[in-house]
Amino acid sequence: QGRSDKISIPEGPPFFLPPSIMELDEENMDQQTLGAVVQQIMETLSDSVSQLVLLVIALQEQNAALPPAVPGATEAVCNAAATLTEVARALATDEYGDYPEIQKSIIDAADEVDVSGNDLRQAVQGLGSSDMSNVGKRKEGWSKMVAAAKGIAGKTILILQIVYGAEIHRLLFASDATLELGTKVQ
Repeated sequence: QGRSDKISIPEGPPFFLPPSIMELDEENMDQQTLGAVVQQIMETLSDSVSQLVLLVIALQEQNAALPPAVPGATEAVCNAAATLTEVARALATDEYGDYPEIQKSIIDAADEVDVSGNDLRQAVQGLGSSDMSNVGKRKEGWSKMVAAAKGIAGKTILILQIVYGAEIHRLLFASDATLELGTKVQ
């Protein structure tokens, strides 16, 4: 039996993210800690980015033209990443305002995710342009898209590591301050 090496892309709306991730609002954030919201977004975004990377690598191997569903799926990943950075910045401001090092680390990582999201959008725009009929340019476009998708994955993991590690750092800062105070009292 013949096997097709072509990738089948579902038609219709982006198939990566559930709508609930894109509908976070103040009420939802009040019901959950910001850390739990970050974790929820991260889990969904991680799955979505993994699916996108696998799809893009398969399309890259075929040096295929940009399928119609990919821009919408990419935009959904970028929007979820933007939601993550918004929540991460709120977490940095609300929870770590007294800890400038932690706050700066979270904000810097969020900025890096934003840059990767912009790179991903530009890669998709490039692949969708009319000069992508050139096979060499298309191959370069797919390489840029793979790199940008991997960039989002790596930078979102960095945010998660910082957020999870931030609580430990906050406890260490508090412990050091308590020890310093105890030394002054003696």
